[in-house]
Amino acid sequence: MWGNFNRRFQGILDSMTENCRLLEMEASTTNILESLYFRRKMEEERLKSEKDRTVTQLQAALKWLDIKDEEQEDELERQYEFVHQHSCDWVQRKEPARSWMSLGTTQPVMWLTGKPGAGMCFIQTFWLSSV
Repeated sequence: MWGNFNRRFQGILDSMTENCRLLEMEASTTNILESLYFRRKMEEERLKSEKDRTVTQLQAALKWLDIKDEEQEDELERQYEFVHQHSCDWVQRKEPARSWMSLGTTQPVMWLTGKPGAGMCFIQTFWLSSV
């Protein structure tokens, strides 16, 4: 009678041990899945926050740079009034400028270099107004 009991009792203990092992594995799997979900959620929030910050910075920069086209055109016309009649004539006599102008639209870009305030923008404005 006790031999049968011991066998059945040992089977119950073995079954409980196996169930405990399976429960621990399931709990670990659940923790891993929860951790994975949490990491994904945190990454999504970080990306959204970064995107929002970038958009905010871009909007701030655009607002800072916001100049109405009409205002620019009016200012350009006003500045033309102050230009001496023969300003930039010397540029047209320089060989690089003459060869570039003779190319027409085949070479639409000419690179101007110089110190800040040396007049590259003024020369560019002159060329644009004479075209």
